[in-house]
Amino acid sequence: MSANERREHILELLNIRRSEKIENLAAEFGVTERTIRSDIEALTCCYPIKTKRGRYGGGVEVESWSTSSAAHCLPSKQSFCTGWLEPWTDTTWTR
Repeated sequence: MSANERREHILELLNIRRSEKIENLAAEFGVTERTIRSDIEALTCCYPIKTKRGRYGGGVEVESWSTSSAAHCLPSKQSFCTGWLEPWTDTTWTR
């Protein structure tokens, strides 16, 4: 599964569940918590989701005013997000 596919699935799950822990998403997708945090960071650029801190790892939730039909990225924001995220999604980049 590519990063974009995973992010789409994360967004779909959040629209259904409204809130989820980072560790649960990581286990569900078989990736590290850091990968999920990167995905969430990318998604917050265009979608009404936010992270929350917590004693047990925190999580991510959809803004209370948002509905699934409102969670679509405007073309202007989408181009901004795509340009901003390119260096972070390059598969040749390593830490």
